[in-house]
Amino acid sequence: MKLRTLWKDLLGFCLVAGTTVFAAERLRPDIHGCGVYQTSGYGDEPGALTNPHLDGHKLMKWWSQLEPEEGKYNWPAIERPMNRWLAAGKRVMLSPVTMHSGPVNGFPAQATPDWVFKAGAKWVLLPLKESKDSIRVPVYWDAIYLEKYRNFIRALGKRFDDRKGIEVVYCGTGVFGETIVSTELWGRKEHQLWSEAGLTPENWIKAVNAVVDAYVEAFPKTIVGLQVTNPGLVSHMEKCTPTYARHAAEKGVLLQYCGITAEPFKWSGQFFVDSITRWAGVTSIGFEAYSPSSGAAPPNSTFVFEGSLQTLVDVAIKHKVNYVLMWYQDAVKATSGSKTHDPKWEEAIKHAAASLKHGPLGGSR
Repeated sequence: MKLRTLWKDLLGFCLVAGTTVFAAERLRPDIHGCGVYQTSGYGDEPGALTNPHLDGHKLMKWWSQLEPEEGKYNWPAIERPMNRWLAAGKRVMLSPVTMHSGPVNGFPAQATPDWVFKAGAKWVLLPLKESKDSIRVPVYWDAIYLEKYRNFIRALGKRFDDRKGIEVVYCGTGVFGETIVSTELWGRKEHQLWSEAGLTPENWIKAVNAVVDAYVEAFPKTIVGLQVTNPGLVSHMEKCTPTYARHAAEKGVLLQYCGITAEPFKWSGQFFVDSITRWAGVTSIGFEAYSPSSGAAPPNSTFVFEGSLQTLVDVAIKHKVNYVLMWYQDAVKATSGSKTHDPKWEEAIKHAAASLKHGPLGGSR
């Protein structure tokens, strides 16, 4: 039985590897295939713009910003900050978001446009933790929601797939653009509203795979990425993650774990690391830090990555990932001439830039 299973896995690996080679051949020739990037949540923080070891910036934008009315697109919300990075010789990663856990930077909490729900898409109404308001969270497997979202993805691809300097476009699946159903589920055994909406492992897998397929179809020349993390319920984590990670790998999709901390990894992090790095011979792999490092985070902040930037770099190099994303506070601290500059941080980002290699998706770096 074990031999049969091993042979089945080996055959599947070979078939997937062939698919990924084809995926790499179709990508734009300017794709680097690896790199050091910064994330800043929903800001466009340019403080590390001059850092020669930083490849670029992860640009996160809400669907409601980009398509405030059905079929009417606000592309300047992407192009204005993107062009600033491209003009500096950097690259960008695009990360559309359909769900968030609260208001950010003056934007309301609801990242899916109102008109989607008015068209009949189902939702779950959840209270916001820091206010008396509630937020409508899309039922991700609802047919109307998926139809409207696919239309947006097609328009996004038509606009940006040929754009040089765009390295990765992430599949916006759940909260923060990651494979999170709802942060309300974290730490709970179940949530009645989600149960009533039909949340099952099968429905969540269906929703994630449908979105992955739509992005792959819309972006044939750009690396498509799936940001993997805890969907909420532990049972869903264990059942869903390996399934949609394999599906994405079969499509030649970058697998990225968003939630890296110092080792040993926290919050079931080892499970997610293992779930994606097992595909490292098939597709490219990325790690994104959970937060700024404790050496770069604002004073008294509880949102910190344990250790220094070197800690993050060591973890990334140990696991031979192709992309590493740090928070902008660390990137700024690694930038000569900045107010927070630290030579140790500059050496760490330099080390990362010199160590990362492109993976199965290829690249020109």
